[in-house]
Amino acid sequence: MKDPLICSRLYIWNIVIGRLYRVAGFNLFSTSVFILNPDQHKKFNRVLFMFWLRDVIEKNPNVLEELNSKFPLFNRDFSHKYASFSGDYFYDSSIFTFLKQNSPLLIKIMDLMQLFAPEYPLIIKSPDRQDIVYAECVGELTSEKLIEAIEVLRSDTKYFREVPELDKTNKYSFDYFITYDESPINEEIIDKNITPKNLIQLSKEAIVHKIQELFQKPIVFGATSIMSDWSMEQKVDAMENINVGPKVRVGFVEIKRSRIKLVTYSKKSMQKLLKDIKKSLKLFILQLSAPTYTDILGRTQKQDFPYDFSAKRSQEIYNNSIKFATKYQKEIYPLEKKLENNQTDDYEEESLFWESRMMRHYLMKRWINQKIPLLGGKTPKESITDAKNIHLLIDLIKDRENDDDRRGEFDSNRTYSIYLGIDVANYQNKNTDTKS
Repeated sequence: MKDPLICSRLYIWNIVIGRLYRVAGFNLFSTSVFILNPDQHKKFNRVLFMFWLRDVIEKNPNVLEELNSKFPLFNRDFSHKYASFSGDYFYDSSIFTFLKQNSPLLIKIMDLMQLFAPEYPLIIKSPDRQDIVYAECVGELTSEKLIEAIEVLRSDTKYFREVPELDKTNKYSFDYFITYDESPINEEIIDKNITPKNLIQLSKEAIVHKIQELFQKPIVFGATSIMSDWSMEQKVDAMENINVGPKVRVGFVEIKRSRIKLVTYSKKSMQKLLKDIKKSLKLFILQLSAPTYTDILGRTQKQDFPYDFSAKRSQEIYNNSIKFATKYQKEIYPLEKKLENNQTDDYEEESLFWESRMMRHYLMKRWINQKIPLLGGKTPKESITDAKNIHLLIDLIKDRENDDDRRGEFDSNRTYSIYLGIDVANYQNKNTDTKS
């Protein structure tokens, strides 16, 4: 494909849907095409399959029993939120005949998917799967015992892990974790109510609705650890896979001089963090404000109870804010503008590039040995030889590499396929080369 209008919007593992015409020995691709990313392709596959099934079942009422007999994982793969549902299911000669006779149906499917998509927006959840808010609480510690307070948090490895701040003095950061069994991260990934048998009696519009519902999955916000300027090994060690555990990062604590700030992404996590901080630092806390809760778009703000600052302390805070605003306007703001106008040093850019590649290398090596619930608790390396998981693994690889490509981070020399020793495209072709 050489059409720049098509290729400029393509990322690895995207699917292009359109009509191919053969004219005077040349293959001409229709200018009206649809480009689907792996996630959209999963929906499209199921809708197309169900439309074909509705057509063929009128001629062969036993087709569902035949499919279940031929493919033991038929219902699981259809109802699995992360499976592409392709492979052998689509290489029936009657599907090809159906498509040739009903090619306008492809456009109808896309129209229906686009029409109903706004009714199933992404559900953004906090790392502990609660309604997401930006929760913040500020306070003050006893300055004379600040080092003791820091050491207390460092020693509490169950809930806190320090993130070194090498470039900033008098500032300490700690990620705040909840343990695996305190977080409902083993969410249901198979919806047994959305199966071909249950959908076959519905209208085409209702089928599309149900499949959109199957893929209305939550997006977890703020789940990765704070990334600061410390060693590569520490960075890799800090990046827990939230689908694996054993701990999930739900917020962080910052201490600068005697000021302390608590941040989480749900009200529930903030209440727990406050409880743990008050327990750990009860000998060092002078005062803590009430938490404030701001929605994800920053439109509203709610406070549990009034600040417990004294009138004297409130006046001090007000005076300090006036001093800072004056200093910022006269001294800091001009420096920030000057820095924005300076070009980044070429050497620094090159260093960041190589650091990024090294980071990717370490993370990929670690990922292939992680136990992943989507693969039945097995690692990607173990799933290569597991007939039940191999297609799920391929779908997972496609999702990750497609995301990398869209972010401009895909490197064809360092892919998940290479690390696992599996060629995703050729593996698929083994099932399709005789029928495609």
